[in-house]
Amino acid sequence: LGALLVLGLVTAHGTAQEPPGDAKAALAAAGKIQQEARGKRGEERTAILERAVAAFDRAAKDFAADKVASQEALYRGAGILRGLGRNEDARLRYERAVELNAVRANTARSMLELGHLARRRSDVAGAKEWYERVATEFAALLPA
Repeated sequence: LGALLVLGLVTAHGTAQEPPGDAKAALAAAGKIQQEARGKRGEERTAILERAVAAFDRAAKDFAADKVASQEALYRGAGILRGLGRNEDARLRYERAVELNAVRANTARSMLELGHLARRRSDVAGAKEWYERVATEFAALLPA
């Protein structure tokens, strides 16, 4: 049961679910876990969000051949981790999302987040590199 909790495959009622059969379902299931944290506080909220991250990580791994789904899962899991203050864990997922380069918008967003993380740790040069890369590689996506 502990392993199922870590993987986010236990419903709110405590019964095990079958793992989702496709990437879209896996992402939706992880998102549903994330939504359970709304309105919660403290350790309860953190535990739910950690289950959501585990579910997004599982989706990224299980559907690694589907670069679009894997990138989406990494990006969404990284966002949760960033919100939890686990910036190093978030950075690793954002970097992997950039490597996948499956959806231009998610690649650009991941690069921006990497710039923000670098800036927050006072790595001005690192932040500048990420921001300049976004401006160069994704100029068409930026607002005019």
